[in-house]
Amino acid sequence: MPTTVKSAPPQPSSLAARKEERARSADAAMREYEAERQAVRARTERLRALRLAREAEAQAEAAARSASKSTGKSARTGSRSRGTSAGSGSKPAKTKKQARDRR
Repeated sequence: MPTTVKSAPPQPSSLAARKEERARSADAAMREYEAERQAVRARTERLRALRLAREAEAQAEAAARSASKSTGKSARTGSRSRGTSAGSGSKPAKTKKQARDRR
């Protein structure tokens, strides 16, 4: 039968040391958490700005296309910025979701 050895009750100085260590650990964890939150906010702002710029560009292109259609001019240019058109040589989309996912 194994015997268990009971330890002496913790000394007040060791309790204070453990409490101080927990406080330091909590402070470090909070600093890390805040730094991560700030990094996430910065990434979110950067990505939002990029998305808004891309949407504004797409809206301007759509306005230019509709303006050129009303005047009878062709909206096509010799160079495309991206292969975002639905008719890029692949099969046509069967559903609206597939068409949206292609863009």
